[in-house]
Amino acid sequence: MSHEHSKKILKERLSKLYQISLQLKDKFINLDMEEYKDLELTLEVFMETLMQKKFLSVYAGIVLQAYLPDAFDCYKRLLKWTKERIKKGGSPIKVRIVKGANMEMERVESSLHGWQMPIFPTKVETDANYKKIIHLAIKPENIKKIHLGIASHNLFDIAYTEILRKHYKVEQYSNFEMLEGVAERSREVIGQNKELILYTPIAKQKEFINAISYLIRRLDENTAKDNFLRYSFNLKINSQNWLFLKNNFLKSISLIDKIKNTPFREKEEKKGKQLPKHQWQIPRQMNSDENFINEKETDFYLAKNLLKAEKVKEKWQSLFLKNYQKVPIYLGNKVIQNSNLKTIDYYNPNEDKRQLIYKVCLSSKKHIEKNISYAEKGFLAWSKLSWQQRAKLICKAGNIIRNKRYDLMACMALVTGKSFLEGDNEITEAVDFAEYYPYSIKKLHEQVDMKTTGKGIALVITPWNFPTAIPAGGIIASLMAGNSVILKPAEQAMPIAVELVKCFWKAGISKEVLQIVNCQQGEDLNYLVQNPAITTIIFTGSTETLLKIKNNNSNAFISAETGGKNAMIVSSMADRDQAIKNITHSAFSNSGQKCSAASLLILEKELFYCEDFKQKLKDACQSLEVGSAFNFKNSVGAMISTPTEKLKQAMTLEEGEQWLVPPKLKSKNKKIFFPAIKWNVKK
Repeated sequence: MSHEHSKKILKERLSKLYQISLQLKDKFINLDMEEYKDLELTLEVFMETLMQKKFLSVYAGIVLQAYLPDAFDCYKRLLKWTKERIKKGGSPIKVRIVKGANMEMERVESSLHGWQMPIFPTKVETDANYKKIIHLAIKPENIKKIHLGIASHNLFDIAYTEILRKHYKVEQYSNFEMLEGVAERSREVIGQNKELILYTPIAKQKEFINAISYLIRRLDENTAKDNFLRYSFNLKINSQNWLFLKNNFLKSISLIDKIKNTPFREKEEKKGKQLPKHQWQIPRQMNSDENFINEKETDFYLAKNLLKAEKVKEKWQSLFLKNYQKVPIYLGNKVIQNSNLKTIDYYNPNEDKRQLIYKVCLSSKKHIEKNISYAEKGFLAWSKLSWQQRAKLICKAGNIIRNKRYDLMACMALVTGKSFLEGDNEITEAVDFAEYYPYSIKKLHEQVDMKTTGKGIALVITPWNFPTAIPAGGIIASLMAGNSVILKPAEQAMPIAVELVKCFWKAGISKEVLQIVNCQQGEDLNYLVQNPAITTIIFTGSTETLLKIKNNNSNAFISAETGGKNAMIVSSMADRDQAIKNITHSAFSNSGQKCSAASLLILEKELFYCEDFKQKLKDACQSLEVGSAFNFKNSVGAMISTPTEKLKQAMTLEEGEQWLVPPKLKSKNKKIFFPAIKWNVKK
């Protein structure tokens, strides 16, 4: 998530390559870009590295992909920068123009996160953008500064570009580029008379699996519905295929001045789904028959979002520099925080030095009795509202959560050490709950003639590892069904729960209808659970705790989710690089503290004994940055507590086991460990 940290490392590595190219003289380094999310980073690394005085004489290249609307503006940025570099005594550069090969990957990524696709939706628009860039790049005053690599197998585009090259007399500053094995006869003909660079993938025998994945990607690209190569076999003038390709070519020419080069995600951010506070009265689909649309995640590759996260981070860190915050007891509309109350102290898990950040006042049995009394009163009022009235208030709360996204992320980072990326997913889910439950009730009422009544008081008991999403889910489900709610959050995450509950209060849901109880596990929780006024319990946590709850209140309706061991199984047929990426993400995101974290890896025999796979897995694990959640370069933060007895046992080798990556502390902070992998674990 840290743009500057990534840039610093990449500039150091690229500098080493450019230094070698200077020593070898004839070597040319071309910087490619595989994913849209890397576009801005790639451009900045390229320009800032080559602008160093020692590299001004380096002749190097970069690739632009025409299926990105951004590509046209990227070329203009490079042109402006190159002019400045040449003024300082630098050499020209080269840009290789391609159409783009990762369309399916971009579609998948965008759909997973709820983002607008960053590529043109049609092939003809991509072809138009390709020509639009070439029109600008091939002009003599530009091509002398940025030499041009024209990468294509489309004979129409090659012929068209050749006419432009001859018209401007710029053949010496450009060349055609093709892939070996893709269009061999075309390559032979073009290579006889024109300068041609032939890209030839080479892999060692042990890396052949990577060559296969490359080949499959090329096959997928070249057999796509509108791709030239699909229609190129036995191509004859005026044949059906020839007419189809000619028509597409002419369409792309006509679109050159019409296509818009505003990046799709930037366009989406401007029109946005982020609405002003309190504007939402009903969910997005409440008045339509469309399918439910999930809330989008934050795209931290957009500079404006990263800047906002930086500002909120600074705000929250400065809040606790001089003093801690005190969290009171809330009893209906009363706030109690006198000095006689028992408190829990919270220390910043991100720092080596002990920094007190919160003191939370703890509820006594007398307070709990009043909570239940207020909840009974709240239920009488709340249950009389229509489902539409409840939906309106819940959707309003969802919008407030949406607008407090960054503050809630920062609170989770401060209290539990959760990274902003992990926290962002939680808030997205919380907003989804606030819109999906009203949407579902509406759909039910459309399909079934029914009347619903609440059960009474719902007790929602939630864990610390998902301190926003899980409480939000339990609260909203209970409220939407017509119940009043008492939230009992995990004691490690009480300050976060208070921030969440305030969103519902601010939306107009009364402090009697929704209450929060600050109590620890044990006697006070048992007292709360045992009360006969509690008709429903929603619980997420350990099986052991659930059984105690069940024994204490056998009459309550209980909905529970308890823990287990998650295994990831990898076969020898898997894409190994992709498997390793997913293994490390599942095992070590949120410091491995998700209930869904991969705690056990089961490998097919071929992989288990594959030294290359083991080394790559080890490298991936050791490459993860570890430390404070407020340093955006880190993907692994603090654990919720120092190692328990169970964890200490796991950190000890048993007979036959070895450490692939041994556990070790990052610093004096005994909550921050580097990720570890134990190998050859027995049953």
